[in-house]
Amino acid sequence: EGLRNLTIDRMRARLGDKAKNLTNEQVQQMFAGGRDVSEVRMQLFDTLLDQNNVPSGAVRQRDSLQAEVGSIEAQMRSIDAQLQAKTGDKNVLSEQKKALGVRLKQSQQSLQGIIITPDQEQIISEVNRAVYGMKDFRANGAMIGGVEAELTSIHHSLQTEATASPTEALTPEQEVLQQQGEKLRAELQERMQNALRTSVEDTLSEQIDESRRILERKMLAETANIAETERTNKDKALVRIAEQQSHNWIGMDKEKGTRTINYESIGTDARYIANEGPEGVQRLMLRDLMSGGEGAIIRMVGKDGRPLTMNPDGKLFDADGKEYKITVQQRTPEGEYKSVEATATWENIPYDQLPTESRDLLTTLNQEQGDNYATRLVMDLEQARHPHSIREGVNILGNVRALNLSRDEITSLHTKLGDVLTKGVQKARDADSILSRLRDAGIDVTDRNKMVGILPMLLMLMSMFGLGGFKKKQ
Repeated sequence: EGLRNLTIDRMRARLGDKAKNLTNEQVQQMFAGGRDVSEVRMQLFDTLLDQNNVPSGAVRQRDSLQAEVGSIEAQMRSIDAQLQAKTGDKNVLSEQKKALGVRLKQSQQSLQGIIITPDQEQIISEVNRAVYGMKDFRANGAMIGGVEAELTSIHHSLQTEATASPTEALTPEQEVLQQQGEKLRAELQERMQNALRTSVEDTLSEQIDESRRILERKMLAETANIAETERTNKDKALVRIAEQQSHNWIGMDKEKGTRTINYESIGTDARYIANEGPEGVQRLMLRDLMSGGEGAIIRMVGKDGRPLTMNPDGKLFDADGKEYKITVQQRTPEGEYKSVEATATWENIPYDQLPTESRDLLTTLNQEQGDNYATRLVMDLEQARHPHSIREGVNILGNVRALNLSRDEITSLHTKLGDVLTKGVQKARDADSILSRLRDAGIDVTDRNKMVGILPMLLMLMSMFGLGGFKKKQ
């Protein structure tokens, strides 16, 4: 027993300050009813959340609802594909889609009712890494950290003690505790049976995190060895776009060693592309290149010949600090268009009002990097939904509900970026390696029912190996 207590103390030390209220008795009680290490680890995760003012029930409910939303969205995309390909009965498919839409709305409403603050998200991420560890891709995905070894040692100690002890009649209190333990065991087993989706999502999220890093490095590769004073305008533009992607979506704080996830900006940009399609990608690239004040890569010139400046809200101002006005076409309720004066922004500025050199640069970048830009956004959208898979600490900005796209937005995003992802998958020579790593993780990729809702993530990840042009290792 003394050695077991030392092991518990060591485990508590590994868990850090999040386990300051965890007692030896609580740890040993978790093994009651014959629960195994996997079940205890799950209960330990829940206990630490509750002890740190994060309701584990709400977290589990959110995870379940997110999985349900993902499954429904996948089924709806499958129906959209059948309708587009004109396979199957149109009326039947339409009715199925309508019913799924009702379910999706109900699940999303339930999801929006679960409030988890950014501080609580940070605690969830820290507890997850402390209990389960994380994968080290420098060591072929080996797990590092976590407390599985300590839990296994404690489990073995308790089993040995139980075997050596004579069987005694249980007191009424012990019988109640045993019944409670058996009930909890059944609940945990049911939860584990439903955990495959989380396992798949976590595995893919970790792959996405690594692929995003590769994509970022690849995008900057051609400028990495060029001295800053020798960089062309295109080189500077590539660097600026990469910087803005990290600033607006998921980026690294090198001083703190943490990653920042901007829920609001990711959700807003995803909706923008859902509504605008490829044109939206080019507009977002224009926004990035017009950012930076006087150091912007693309700067418009006003009617007086002096340069304009864009503020953080995307509005353009002249050299005197006044909003710059342009004439735009506005649609009337009757369906006609009329010319009106409006404040110029990166969204409404006509391309023909850009300097010729800037317009050519934007066109070139969109042709060469547009697919990668859109894919990076989709990757960050998926990654933001699974922040615990990021290896570094996480700083979250905004509310996770900003990532909840509507049914129409999801369908539109899938439709407008479908060609981009499909093109990537067709080129993906490393797609088999992704499936192999999933199989190695114990995930049955042939089970269509269990893979529903995960396939969009898998499709997007495999597309990266095509769009990024990654070469297969020999």
